[in-house]
Amino acid sequence: MIDFIKFCANIFFFMVSIFGIIFLLFTVDFIYILIFLSIFFTIFLVRLVMMFIEVDKRYKNLEKKRKEKKPVKYIIIK
Repeated sequence: MIDFIKFCANIFFFMVSIFGIIFLLFTVDFIYILIFLSIFFTIFLVRLVMMFIEVDKRYKNLEKKRKEKKPVKYIIIK
């Protein structure tokens, strides 16, 4: 999950720098930058929620497998 966040952050800063260069050339209106940011954050939040759901599902499966294991029976020898 940390790798996904780092990847999205790298893409975000790369795209922001590209839009900054274009903005400095006065070819992009401010609304386009806002549209880009809103689309990026929407995709980022959707993927983040999906990651939390997958991690939760994985932990539930691990817990289920742990509970399904047969308990160890101990024999006390005197």
